Amino acid sequence: MGFSEWREVELKDLCEYSRERIPVKNIKLSNYISTENMLKNKEGIEMASKLPSKGSVIKYEKGDILLSNIRPYFKKIWRSTNNGGASNDVLVIKKNKNNDCNNDYLYYYLCKDDFFEYVMAGAKGTKMPRGDKNHIMRYMIKLPPLEEQEAIANILSTLDEKIEVNNQINKTLEEMAQAIFKHWFVDFEFPNENGEPYKSSGGEMVESELGMIPKKWEIVEIGELCKAQIGGDWGKDERFINSVPAVCLRGTDLQKLKELGFSREAPIRWVKKNSIEKRRISELDILIGGSGLGPVGRSLCYSNNFERLYDYPITYSNFCKRIRAINRPMAIYLEQIIEGLHKTNEIKHYVNGTSVPNLDIKGLLKHKIIKPDNEVIEAFSVIKENYFNYKYSKENLILSQIRNTLLPKLMSGEIRVPIKSGSEIS
Repeated sequence: MGFSEWREVELKDLCEYSRERIPVKNIKLSNYISTENMLKNKEGIEMASKLPSKGSVIKYEKGDILLSNIRPYFKKIWRSTNNGGASNDVLVIKKNKNNDCNNDYLYYYLCKDDFFEYVMAGAKGTKMPRGDKNHIMRYMIKLPPLEEQEAIANILSTLDEKIEVNNQINKTLEEMAQAIFKHWFVDFEFPNENGEPYKSSGGEMVESELGMIPKKWEIVEIGELCKAQIGGDWGKDERFINSVPAVCLRGTDLQKLKELGFSREAPIRWVKKNSIEKRRISELDILIGGSGLGPVGRSLCYSNNFERLYDYPITYSNFCKRIRAINRPMAIYLEQIIEGLHKTNEIKHYVNGTSVPNLDIKGLLKHKIIKPDNEVIEAFSVIKENYFNYKYSKENLILSQIRNTLLPKLMSGEIRVPIKSGSEIS
């Protein structure tokens, strides 16, 4: 089959914007989409944090393509997996019925970087640019025969499915680690010397200011087990004298590393040679979102596996706080404690400011916690290290890079794929 059988059409020939609306009372957090809970760089969505107070929103259905129309350069796009409602700042694109365009092919075509460049070229506004809806519908789509569209979409969706499988495994492993942490350090059912659950097997408990705890365990301030380190360093965007390139993790990158196992957006900055070693993070370090972008209080324990993800030394921005534990097992334990404070929102007691929240690291270090027996902490750290080895294996990063490299080549016809019938494509 020759390339001459491909044809070009405008987007409006294949789809239209959804105009149907649905009452807010008929949606919930799990199926409400706004530009706030759409992720940048085509990474999908996260759970919404709030719903509109009243009125209605745009209705979307499974298979529709949702595109954030604010700041198109963020490349927020999602192919819906359910029915729900979207805010007015999100365009809901529905494929017309009875046309020869595969819906998955259309979605991946709109994931091309040049589509977002096209949208930005017609956008209106400077501080908060918005895509022009009519301009977007004039975007040109190259359409091969339907069976070849399906073959192209199958290659790209297979890569995405593998990434999603890995994400689900990561999520399951994290849930298991959380369950073990609770079982051992909250319920006090860690294995005793006979491998039996401590508390339910009659393990001795003693009074403490935080309630009953296992004998030989202590109540301490976080600051007794770690120390705050020197602040981060953005460096400059371009090379300057006596400097080296370094990855500068921000609060948003901590979240991506925590949830996805990598962050493509972590910027490279030039940092002075005489300060890089002071700011370079190590296996004893915990980074905490301190202010600015990203959730304040979200934490990340450094892993040696990060070296697989990045080609440069890893430091952090001034928007993060860093504490250094007395040893590696303690770093893993403390990070779990701090992440728990974030999830329960207890971290709010150590956050100052309203418009620009800022973490009070000195106050956090005075927070009192239970210090378990060292052997129990070490046993838990082994479990978490095995989890880190899987999570930061770089597989998802490689898969996404392969997908992003193949995407424009497949859509332009530069790389051809065989159709299901087995016919050869020249």
